[in-house]
Amino acid sequence: MKKSKNLFAALFIIFIMVMSTLGFIYSGGDSEKYNGFKFQRSDQGWVTFVPRTNSYQTFTYLPNELDNMEPIEFKGDLVYVVDKGNSYQGNRLRSIFTSAGIISQVGSLNINDTFPIVDCDGNNSVVVLDQSADESFYKENNCIFINGNINKGIDFLAYTVFGIIS
Repeated sequence: MKKSKNLFAALFIIFIMVMSTLGFIYSGGDSEKYNGFKFQRSDQGWVTFVPRTNSYQTFTYLPNELDNMEPIEFKGDLVYVVDKGNSYQGNRLRSIFTSAGIISQVGSLNINDTFPIVDCDGNNSVVVLDQSADESFYKENNCIFINGNINKGIDFLAYTVFGIIS
């Protein structure tokens, strides 16, 4: 009799856990569609499945919030990432490039730095992140400048390399 009560209690707990998980997955919640991609709101931001990476990716902004930004094409075999402030953002961008199959490397615009010196006239693209500057996103020769709101620019580049924004 005691075993059947324990078994019943265990099955009941498993049932509750499975049902709550299914309820979370299939709940309507906040969701948006863009260019065939379904975005679901989570505690970390907007999540969508990206076939190019065969994984779920999380974004701060939805693609339609970035429609005013011009699409970017990368030059060369390598993209240099120059982070003038928070190295977390540079690492995050390099991780996005890696998951999209793009080779990236840390670079520097400063001759006194230990990283490879890069400039906007080279054969490869350079992404310059500068959180301290006024918000802007523009391309100058082979450099892409993301100033101010770094998350917005990184989300835009991620949407571009993942084929969500074309």
